[in-house]
Amino acid sequence: MQEQKWQTHEIGEALEDELNTELSAEEIQQRYEDNLAEQALDQTSSILRKNRREIERLNKHAQVAVLENNYQAYAYAIRKLRGIYRQPFTEEMIYIGWQTTRKTVWEIINDKVS
Repeated sequence: MQEQKWQTHEIGEALEDELNTELSAEEIQQRYEDNLAEQALDQTSSILRKNRREIERLNKHAQVAVLENNYQAYAYAIRKLRGIYRQPFTEEMIYIGWQTTRKTVWEIINDKVS
């Protein structure tokens, strides 16, 4: 019985070696990228699932901060969100986001009033 396991295992290795040598560089690269994308998707899903409530809280916090014209609260929420999402940010990026968001909100409010 043990001899059959070894033989099966050896056959499997031989087939695997043969398959590996027949793969082109493009196929190997594609398989690697597919595997990497799958791992990234799994990790992203895990992070979003784990932090769902905190993400919702921070989004609401940022929305209220914009309506109350509170830059410090907005910046806090955006910094925390970018940290959860593992996205780089700068203070300039946050400030530009603040300006464009405030401008958009005021345009919406002014259109409703007009």
